[in-house]
Amino acid sequence: MSWFGTKYVRKFINNKEYLPSLKKAVLITGTDKDLGHDVAVKLNDQGYRVYATVMDHKSPAAEKLVNDSRFVSLMNIKEMDVTNETEVNKVAKEVTEELEANGEQLWAVINAAEVQEFGHFDWSQFELYEKIFDVNTFGTVRVVRAFLPLLRQSKGRIVNIESIAGRLTLPKLTAYCMTKHANLAFADALRRE
Repeated sequence: MSWFGTKYVRKFINNKEYLPSLKKAVLITGTDKDLGHDVAVKLNDQGYRVYATVMDHKSPAAEKLVNDSRFVSLMNIKEMDVTNETEVNKVAKEVTEELEANGEQLWAVINAAEVQEFGHFDWSQFELYEKIFDVNTFGTVRVVRAFLPLLRQSKGRIVNIESIAGRLTLPKLTAYCMTKHANLAFADALRRE
């Protein structure tokens, strides 16, 4: 029985079937951090046009994205602070124009931008809560709102990178866990609407 189970588990794990990427673009926030970076590189490897947003397009993290890309021409670095609505709308306009020029569609928005701070509740300043909510929750809302028209056109999807902190509140991570709970509620509301 173990040979039989192992055979099918390996088949499942080694399955390399991917959705076709031709004429599909993906926007990913927070690609100057590990998880966002890895998702951007993986989707680039699969042939998707990736709009990778970073805080500073001249940073070492932005350079690393380009250097790690298999298809450099499909890796588009965009400077965007998710806490700045003007910047988010500017990037949405740029992406819209570029997609139209290339005959492509925005297939997905992946929200990976986040900040996390450790500390006891009674030692934390209120400004810390505002900062974490502005990036983790309100940043996600800003990005979804700006790119929703493109996603509706393509019948695309929204992917919010979350963590167990959205279901389990951990000590010393109060603000972070609060934002993850809020993001799950936001995603659930979007799904139902």
